Amino acid sequence: MKKIIGIIVLVVIIVGGGFSFKYYNDTYKSENAYAVIKQAPTMEAEKDSKGQLVADSNNKQIYSYNYKVTFVFENGTTQDTDFSVKSTNKDNIPYAVGQYVKGELSKTRVNNTTLIEKSQVPQSVINKLN
Repeated sequence: MKKIIGIIVLVVIIVGGGFSFKYYNDTYKSENAYAVIKQAPTMEAEKDSKGQLVADSNNKQIYSYNYKVTFVFENGTTQDTDFSVKSTNKDNIPYAVGQYVKGELSKTRVNNTTLIEKSQVPQSVINKLN
């Protein structure tokens, strides 16, 4: 009886580990990709799950700037995706039209974005961005 319970526990651990590994790889393992902002973002006041406005620790309203871009990976493949940037400054758009962005993309989400200069984008990627 103890052997059967031990085997069941071992199988559960192996299967759970497999699902955890897949989730981690799909969600957090990311590749660098590049995009140029081609349209102005939409802006909306950040709200919680109850529909209440969200403020930061200084009681300033948080705004979400929503972008739709086509990222180009260093291997030449492209991915259309949406991402958002949060800010408390309503008048300061994080990424303006024409600026270049480096993103860390996983299979399921954009993990990070950084504003970069055009000179930091690989030449092969620039050709696909334009």
